[in-house]
Amino acid sequence: MLQDNIKSLAISVPVRATLNYIKRSGVNLALDEANTYSTIDTLYVTLANALTGTGIDTLFISFDTTLYKSSHTFDVFLYNSTGNDGAGGIKVWENTELGSNTVTIDEYLKEVLMDVKAVPKVLTPNNDNKNDFTVFEFTLAKVQTNVIIKVFNTDGSLATVVCDEFFTAGQYSAAKTLAGRDEAKGLLNSWDGKDEDGELVPPGIYIYQVIADTDEGDVIKGGTVVVAY
Repeated sequence: MLQDNIKSLAISVPVRATLNYIKRSGVNLALDEANTYSTIDTLYVTLANALTGTGIDTLFISFDTTLYKSSHTFDVFLYNSTGNDGAGGIKVWENTELGSNTVTIDEYLKEVLMDVKAVPKVLTPNNDNKNDFTVFEFTLAKVQTNVIIKVFNTDGSLATVVCDEFFTAGQYSAAKTLAGRDEAKGLLNSWDGKDEDGELVPPGIYIYQVIADTDEGDVIKGGTVVVAY
């Protein structure tokens, strides 16, 4: 190990991860559960007690995550009980004896665009902080590409383009990547019930499409969402 008095670790992950255990010398270490969690790109692990003994050599960390592209580098950063005095994490460099910290796979999910849905399916954009917006969730695999999200009226006319942005492979699910749904309102893939002119659309059923641009052409998936007042 690079550091004594180890209190926490941060591991870069491709999507939200689930920690199984962290061990030293084959013994599970107690965790500070309140401060052990994952975001969309980082797994934070905090120990209940800092490792202050000398001769700390190896920690074994087991966690589950998903690769949506062919490879990912799992960089690890260490922090002591004072958070390294605000200096940032100490990076654990690749150890040639243990192998690479980059994982590469040959086979992965065959579909490019999956798990497309609107959450919630009914939005009530009346500024009461309850279902004022919906998030068009999706999983993008294998590619990094432009994604367009469109909302149509039932007569087929365009109500609005929610986003037209570049996305890397991964899960875009507000419920899984954000602690509070209020934060999701600022996501590129969220819709507040307004049309291209910034006016609230009339109540009713709307059709949405999530479109991923690929070398083989556009991959389109969608569904319906309801606006109610």
